[in-house]
Amino acid sequence: MPDLDDSLLRGSPLHARLCPAGRPVGRCERTATVRAWLARWRQNLGETEAGTLEKRLAWAGLDLAQAQECLAAWHAGDDRPSWLLTLQECLGELGGAGCAGGRVGSDFPQSRWPFAAILSPFLVAARRRLLAVAGPAADRLAAGAYTDLLAGLQTNLLALAWRTVELEHHLHAGSDGALDESDRNERFVTHLLDGELSRLMHRYPVLARLLATTVECWVESESEFLRRLNRDWEYVCRELGASVESDRVRAVRLGLSDPHNRHRSVHVIELTNGRRLVYKPRDMLSEKAYFDFLGWMNEAGGLLPFRVLTVLPRDGYGWVEHVDSAPCAGPDEADRYFRRAGTLLAILYALNGTDVHNENVIACGEQPILIDTECLLMPRLRARGMEGNGPRAGSFFLFLEQKQEDSVLGTGFLPEWQVGEDGRPFDCSGLSGYGPGEAGGENQGAQNLVRVGGRLAVPEEHLEEIVAGFREGYGFLQAQHAALLDPDGPLAGLADAPVRFIYRRTHSYARLLGALCHPKFLQHGVARGLEIERLLAPLLRDESSRPTGPSPWKRSSVWSGWTSHTSPAAPTTGP
Repeated sequence: MPDLDDSLLRGSPLHARLCPAGRPVGRCERTATVRAWLARWRQNLGETEAGTLEKRLAWAGLDLAQAQECLAAWHAGDDRPSWLLTLQECLGELGGAGCAGGRVGSDFPQSRWPFAAILSPFLVAARRRLLAVAGPAADRLAAGAYTDLLAGLQTNLLALAWRTVELEHHLHAGSDGALDESDRNERFVTHLLDGELSRLMHRYPVLARLLATTVECWVESESEFLRRLNRDWEYVCRELGASVESDRVRAVRLGLSDPHNRHRSVHVIELTNGRRLVYKPRDMLSEKAYFDFLGWMNEAGGLLPFRVLTVLPRDGYGWVEHVDSAPCAGPDEADRYFRRAGTLLAILYALNGTDVHNENVIACGEQPILIDTECLLMPRLRARGMEGNGPRAGSFFLFLEQKQEDSVLGTGFLPEWQVGEDGRPFDCSGLSGYGPGEAGGENQGAQNLVRVGGRLAVPEEHLEEIVAGFREGYGFLQAQHAALLDPDGPLAGLADAPVRFIYRRTHSYARLLGALCHPKFLQHGVARGLEIERLLAPLLRDESSRPTGPSPWKRSSVWSGWTSHTSPAAPTTGP
C-alpha cells in the first residue's frame, strides 16, 4: 500500500496549512510550487491592485513571508486523524467477499454507472460500522431500508469520485483498444479492485480524504437517525396508524435537501403500511411556529385557508407530516393556487424570508406549501456606506442590487433567472423554477410546478390572481399589525427559533461544490482551498471589512463537501 502519511500531508486543507499543528517532517514544497500557489491565490481573490492578498493574509494574522513558510512546510501530528484510519479500513476490504468479482453485491444499491463497484470497499466498511453502533435501533428498519441508506452514501461518494475515475479510465483504456466498451469497463474495475485503488487514492489524496470523511459522516448521521427513530417510535407509529410491535420502516428516501452539518439531510421514511413521515435533522421550532401562524391566519378568516402541516419539534431535530405534489383538479383550483401564492409572497416579504427556491415549495393541488422555513426572519447584509437614502459614489449597481434584495424579489419565490454551468439560463424560483438541467420546466419531478390536466399552469397566465392574493395577504397583515407585534402574539414562536443565515443563494454553493469535484482540485488540498478562496473576493473590495463569526467554518465545510448551518446569533460579515 502506498505511503498514507504522504497522502495525509498532501491532502491537508489550505486553512490547516495556514495554522500548522504538529511537528515539521523535514519535507517541504518546491519554491516554484509555492510561488504558483500565491499567484493563483491573487487571481482567485480578484486582485486588481497590490495588497489584496496581503489584506487577506492579515485577516489570518499572517504576513506574506509567514504565509510562504506555512505553505512550504509539511507538518504531521503524533496521532493519525480518524479519516486516515477510516480510509485504511475501507481499503482493507479490497479482496474481501463484498468486493469480489468487480461487481456490486445484490444486497448493496445498484447503479447504472459502470464503475460503481469500485466504491464497494467503502460501502462494506460503512455498513459494518453502522450496524455496530446502531444497537437495538437497527431492528426498526427492514433490509430494503438499509439498502436505501447505503444508496444515499453511494450517491455522495459518486458525486466526489466520478470525474476522477472517468479520467483514469480514459488514460487506462489506451492499452485496451482491442476490447469493446463493456469489456474495457470491467477490466478497469477489476484492475482497481485488485489493488490499483490504493494507488489511485495516493495520487488523489484530497479525494481519499473526502471519501473517508463522507463514510464517517454517513455513519454518524444515520446512526443518529436510527437512535432518534427508535426513541420516537411510538409517536411515529401513532402518527402513521402503524403497529409499534409489528411494523417497520420498509423504505427511506434521502437526498431531499442540500447537505449540511457533516452531510446531514432530510429523510422521508415509509412504513410497511405505506404511510410516510419526514425526518429533519435540525431544529424545527421555526417550522412549528410557521404552521402555527398559518393556523392563526386561517382562524382569523378573510383569506383562502392554507394547509397546516403537523410538526413535532424535538431536541435538535423533528418530524413533519409528509406531503406529495399533486395536480390541480381543474382551472378553478389553479386560480386558487396562484391566489394563495400571492398571499404566501406577502407573508414571505413581511417575515423577511429568502432563498425560497424551487426545492423549498411543493404544489399540492390548490395549496402552495413551504417546506423549509429556516430562512424566515433572515438578517440582511448591508454594504458599508449604503445607509440612508442613496448609494455611495461608484456603487450604483450595488445600490440597485440592495433595492432588489429589499423587495419581494429578495424572497427568491418569484421568477429569477440564472446561468448554469452549461451556459443555459434556468429559473430557480419557488413559484415557477425548475433548476439547472431541467430544460423548459417540463421535468415531471418538479414538485413546485402547478399542473392542470397534464399541462403546466404558468404564473404569466395567472397574474391577476397573484396580485390579488398579495394585496389581500399584505392588507391582512397590516390590519393585524398590533397582534403581530405583541410579544405573546401569533409570531411569538419565531422569537427563539434559529434560522439559517446564508451569504449567497443555495445554487451558488451547489455550483462551487460541483466544480470542486474536478480532478485538479482533488490532488492537493491547497489547490482546493485556493478555489474556495473565491468566496472572499467580494469582501476584499471593501476596505473596511473583516470577516468574523462563521466564515472560517463555512469555508472549511465547503472544503469537505457540504454547506454549514449558520445562526445569526454571532456577528457575521463573511461569506
